Formats: sequence, structure tokens, C-alpha cells
Amino acid sequence: MSSTAEQILDVTQALLSEKGFNGFSFREVALAVGIKSASVHYHFPTKEDLVVAVLKRYSGRFLSAFAYADEHCASSEEKLQFFVNMYRTELKQNQRLPMCIMLASDIAVLPDNVVLGLRQFYRQNLAWLAALVSEEADADAQAAGWLSSLNGALVGTRVVGDVQFFENAVQGVTLKLEGKAP
Repeated sequence: MSSTAEQILDVTQALLSEKGFNGFSFREVALAVGIKSASVHYHFPTKEDLVVAVLKRYSGRFLSAFAYADEHCASSEEKLQFFVNMYRTELKQNQRLPMCIMLASDIAVLPDNVVLGLRQFYRQNLAWLAALVSEEADADAQAAGWLSSLNGALVGTRVVGDVQFFENAVQGVTLKLEGKAP
């Protein structure tokens, strides 16, 4: 993929995280990259094509991060902390919601291919999380609980305007999983 296409994907991911699917235009992407709108269309003929490409790249990065954690983290607890840190980093470095949370909030208006990619992304996250506690009968429930708690913590942090909200939410879920909270 060309460097221009990569820049288009980078800008689009940022805009999706800030404004959602209907909140950006090809013109806005082109302006940020420093090219003409027609050049964006050259690389990605439709908005759906563009967002599917961003989502595919985003999902691939998550899968690579999961593989890294599987190789370098000794315990399920370390892997879970690694997962939380992926979200924490996005929140603190970019001060925005992860793109997939914004897309999830737009699901009713997303094109079918984007919905399919988004659902696949969430299923991959859930499967990886469930594998961390695979010995337990309620692994799917725990994975769903963790993912929904992190997503909710990120949304709440944006509303409250304080990163400490995220840290408190993560601590609360961790204490509950450890049996130290009701």
C-alpha cells in the first residue's frame, strides 16, 4: 500500500474515533492529507471501502498485539493487563475513544460490510479474552464482562472528562474478578 493510502487510513481512523461514520467526509480526509478529494476516491472508491480498509488494518493490529501478548506475557493476568493497557494507551495518547467503539455507536447506519468487519473485530476480542480463562465454565461471560466494562469505562471517561474514571472502572472490575468486591 502506498504512503498516500496509509496517510488516508491514518486520518480516517482518527476522524472515525472523533466523529463516527457520518461525521467525516472525503473532502476532510483529503484536506488533512494534503491531496485532492479525487485522490482519496482513487485509493478508496467509496466511504464503505475506506472504512472497511481502516477496520481491516485496525483488526490486524489487534491480532498482532494478541500474538505478542501470547508470546511475551507469562500469565493470563499479565495478558489481561496488556489488553487493558492497549485501551489505556489509546485513551491517554490520543485522548479519544477507540475507533471501534465509535463505529459500534453508529451500527444502525453502517453499511453491511462495515458491520460485518466490526462484528468480526469484537468476536476476535471476545475469543482471545475467553481463551485467557478457558478452564472456567463461564469464560464467555467473563470475556463479555471485561470487554463491555472497558468499552463502558472509555465512554464514561469521555463523558466525565477525567481519565481517572477509566482507572477506577478498571480497578473495580479487577477487584470483582479477584473476589475482593461484591
